[in-house]
Formats: sequence, C-alpha cells, structure tokens
Amino acid sequence: APTGAKDGPAVQLRLSPPSGVPGTVLTVTGELKAPLQKKIGLAQLCWDGCKAGLHYQGVSLAWVNPTQFTASIVVPAAPWLESGTRTVKALATGDYKVSIECITNNKGCGLGSSEGSATFHLKVATGSVTWCPTLSGCARLTASPSASFPGDIVKLAGYAPLISIIGSDTPTQFELKVSRGEPPPDQLTFSPTSNGAPEIIIGHARLLVQSPPPMSAIGKIKPSVVDFSGPSPITENPANPGQIVWCSQGNIGISGVDGNVSISTVGVRQVLTALGYGTLGASSPNCVSVALADGGSLGKIVLASFGVAPSLQAPPLVNIALETSDRGVHWTPVPVPPGSAISGFAGFRYQGSSLQALFAPDFASSGPYYPNPEAPPLVEMLKSGNTSWIPGTLDCPVRGPCMTFGSFIPGNCVMTGSQQSIFYSSDNGANWFPPSWPIQIQACAPNELVPVSGQVELLISSSSQYLIRESIDGGSTWRVLSIPSIPGVVPGSNLYGSGAEIQMLLNGSLIVTGQHGNSFDWELLLPGSGSWCPVKGLPAGVRNSSRSADVHQLGNSLYWVPLSSKPNPRLHSISVADLKC
Repeated sequence: APTGAKDGPAVQLRLSPPSGVPGTVLTVTGELKAPLQKKIGLAQLCWDGCKAGLHYQGVSLAWVNPTQFTASIVVPAAPWLESGTRTVKALATGDYKVSIECITNNKGCGLGSSEGSATFHLKVATGSVTWCPTLSGCARLTASPSASFPGDIVKLAGYAPLISIIGSDTPTQFELKVSRGEPPPDQLTFSPTSNGAPEIIIGHARLLVQSPPPMSAIGKIKPSVVDFSGPSPITENPANPGQIVWCSQGNIGISGVDGNVSISTVGVRQVLTALGYGTLGASSPNCVSVALADGGSLGKIVLASFGVAPSLQAPPLVNIALETSDRGVHWTPVPVPPGSAISGFAGFRYQGSSLQALFAPDFASSGPYYPNPEAPPLVEMLKSGNTSWIPGTLDCPVRGPCMTFGSFIPGNCVMTGSQQSIFYSSDNGANWFPPSWPIQIQACAPNELVPVSGQVELLISSSSQYLIRESIDGGSTWRVLSIPSIPGVVPGSNLYGSGAEIQMLLNGSLIVTGQHGNSFDWELLLPGSGSWCPVKGLPAGVRNSSRSADVHQLGNSLYWVPLSSKPNPRLHSISVADLKC
C-alpha cells in the first residue's frame, strides 16, 4: 500500500545516520509486515520522493531475516534533475525523504507512489557548492584537443546534474552523442523527440574534425615483407621458398617444385577425441592454420591447427595444434609452454629459419576464455633441421619497426567475432606493450602490418572504418590516413562485411578483391595515384573462384582456395606482375 494508507506503509524504513553532508554513505534498514512470496535481491529507492525525485535503480538488498533487509546508498553530492520537469534541484540544507518502491506491490509500480519512507536531514555548508547557479550553468563539457583527425583519442571532461543512480555498487557509463553542425547555445537543453518524449542534452563541446592526411603523402612504398593477422590457412616458409602449404577439404595440400602432395587429416579426429575435444565437420577435419617446417632427416614436418568444440562453450572457440612427419599417418600435439594450455594455441609464425607456435598466457583449460589484450603470447620454437621444440620468445620482425600481432584466439565470426592484439617494443623485444589505440583489431577479417621504414608502419584493416592507419613512432601511437573512395563502397563502411578485402602488394599498390557494391572486379590503387582502376585482363576464372575467398599474398603471387562443398578444391594463384590497369 502507498505511504499514508489506513494500515500504514508496507515497509518501515530506518536510516543510519539520520543526518549528514553530501556524499554520506547511508544504510537503509527496511522492515516488512510479512515475508515476500519471492525474495528479491534488488530494489528501487528514491531521494526527495519517487514521483519527481532522484531514483536509485537496482540497489542490492541484504536480507537479515525473512522480513528485514538492509541496503546502502550514497547521499547526492551534486544537484539533480527533477523527473518530468525542466528543473534542477540544487544541493541545499533541509529534510529529504528516502523512499522505496516496487518491493511488495507491482501494480502501478514506478508511477511515483512509495511503499515506505524515512527522513534524512541534509547539511550543506554555505558556499560549498559553487556550480549550477543557473539552469544553463548546471552542465559543462570540454574536449581536448578541440581539433583532431579521425581515429584520434579525445579526452572529455565536465560536470552535470544527476538524473538517476544505477545502484550503489553497479558500474555505468554516460551516453555520448556526436552531431554535425553548431552546438546549441545552452549547455543544458530540453527538446522533444520524434515520438514526443523529451530529450535532455547535458553538456556539449565543440570538436573540429579535420580531414586525415592522404596515404600518398608518404611517397612511394615498396615493402619487402607483410605481417598478417588471424589464421593462416595458406603459408610459405621463407626459409624454403617455392613450397606452398594450404588447408583444403579433409586434407592439407603442399604445392611446389617437387609437385603436389596431399596430407590426410583422417587421423586427426582420433587424436582430438583422446585429448577430450569434439571435432567439427566431416570425418576428416579441416585445418584452420597450417605451416611447414624442415625436420632434417625426417623431411617435412606439417603443422596444423583444428577448430574444436570444448565443453561449456559455443563452438568453435579454440584451436588445437598438431604435427605430423609421416604425411598424416600419425599426429601428435605441439608442445605447450608453461603458463598456457593446449587449448590456448594462438597461431604459427615463421621467424627467420625457425617456426614458432604461439600460445595465449594464462589460458583457462575449460570454460569461456577472453584473451588479455595486454599480455603478449608465449612461444615454443622449432629450429630448421630439428625435430625437438624449445622455449622461445616473441621476437621483432626481421625488417621494419619492432611490432607484431599478438595471440589469435578464434571466436565465432558470425556472432561475437575474434579480437587480436597489436604489440610494439622499444627495446628489441625484451618488453612488449599494446598501443593506446588500437589495442585490438577484428581478426575475422584480413589485417596487415606493413613496414615502411625503421619507425614507420602501416596497419591495413578490411573490417575497420579506418582502412589505413600509420604509426611513425614504432607502434606507440597511430593516425588515420585517407585513400580515394573505393568504387561501389560507401566511405567509412565495413568493407569486409560487404564481401571484399583490401591489402597492400609488395610493389606498393593497394588491391581490393571480392564483392564491392555490385562488382566483383579487382581494383588497384597504384602508388601515388589519385583514383582506383579495375585490373585489366583478369581471367573470368580468377574473378569467379575468388568471390567468397580470402586472398593471401605470398611473395610475388596471390593465392586463394574457393569456398566450395566439393572435395579437394584447387589452390588458385596469380602473379602480382600480371595485375595491371
């Protein structure tokens, strides 16, 4: 029953302390007339009345017995907006009701009636609150710097009256709205929305967004190496050029100077089952990443990771790395470094003449896992000509600034995606740090780190609204670079989401493959050019087979495997030298 009913309030409230200054931590004790049919853990409390006062939403209740509870709130230390009005209540000495609602009676709940209240005496020292002398002076927002480029970090600061408090122990954040044009004259504005409901804008700051510098300002770029994010289904060991290893349907292909070799993955299912993991797909699992190492007297060692469906998780969320030296007859797990788990496999990486297997640190052996974006991966290393793994370290790339991608932990790219960190080192790989921005990239789409010089690097991201970013200080900070609009693509949209990808070729050109707009033409942006041009003479088979495939650059050629339900799809390739406008 509401306060004031004949039989009294449904909840008797007591406050401790009964008086205090702004910011006082207040203990609220409630006594019910009878136990609730179903005990609740959260309640709504109000300051200065439930109809127009300040609401505390989702306050935790601690039950002393079936009819008694305690809760804790903080007395307002700032002015607050009265609900349903255009009035800001200033902090002032006086008596204020602390009320509770929606605990015993759900009918009409939230319409302003309370089920019990008690009085708190607020003591505000004269001159202690200087802001909010008028309505327009009750809010302020500043942006620093006041002029920036897309992708820059802007620091916001200011003050505002309270609207509501989301519990006393629940984190929350404000809603930020970015609008083009001149800001309103007042810092606190009330305006109706399209459905007639009032919209309150509390504080605004002017921010001048400047056009980013063009990528052409860098001059001619001719990278000697490119580092790729995400899985690696098609690779070439730089220490043994000419041999391409790739994931296929139910097998692993090796193409090169010695002809074509097929490695069966039939035996993988039994190994993964013995490790306690269910496999995905057919009886011959498809690999996610693959690498090729020189095993000396044993010949080629093929390494591959396979997606599995661990318990307590939605598949697939982890990969398991295995190796074989007898063309798939026997498979064994890749060793795991201390501090990780077999399910923490995070990618293969060629480093000079060695092969590295990366693992995420502190990886949970079961249950959901979210990689720590600030923790660099752990490393196991296989040197050329050896068969025994040894502990390794995350090393700087052979060329360019000392920066690299971190752990790749597969997610569900249809749902939550898969994040991958970026790390840089200023002491030749002894210590690694993530940049302030971007800490992570979306690894479901292709990303490239392209070294330009000793301190300059480009980040090319197909799924980001910032397609090209540049670091000129070895990876610590990044800025956005602009490029001419891609034909058929809305600027700022998700290029990969439409079925296309962008990457830089070793001759310095940018290339877009896949579907963009209604076209499947490959587009080139030649170094220094101000516009894109379609690749001339591109065979129809190339255009058709690459429509839904990720195109991988290895050396001076592009490779891809068409997405097909047919067994043993063929590896396709085209020389970069054949790509001309």
